[in-house]
Amino acid sequence: MGRSWYFIYEASIHRIQREDPTVFEDYSTLVAKFIKYEAKRKKVEPTAIIPDATALKDFLKAEEALSRRDSLPQREPASGFLAAVIGWLDSWLSGARDSNPSDVEGGDSGGSGGPH
Repeated sequence: MGRSWYFIYEASIHRIQREDPTVFEDYSTLVAKFIKYEAKRKKVEPTAIIPDATALKDFLKAEEALSRRDSLPQREPASGFLAAVIGWLDSWLSGARDSNPSDVEGGDSGGSGGPH
């Protein structure tokens, strides 16, 4: 959740904003609006929405768990139409990675646009 990341990095964000107030200004504004919205929706004070140190530690532990592949729930393999779409995307993406743009008809790989 972006709100938790904001509060984890809040001190650094404010330090950076002292040099350039436009850095992260949209993020700060968005978090402030989100807190105001959540407080109104839950009928609590805005300070109740701001995560405390324990909530931030729990959030970071949950984020760490997400980074461990074995901690993610295993999903059933796709079947039917979904399997066909996934198979097509896999083959298309692997073909795009394996092909050389200059091998494609027309031969222009983007480059500088100058003569070849």
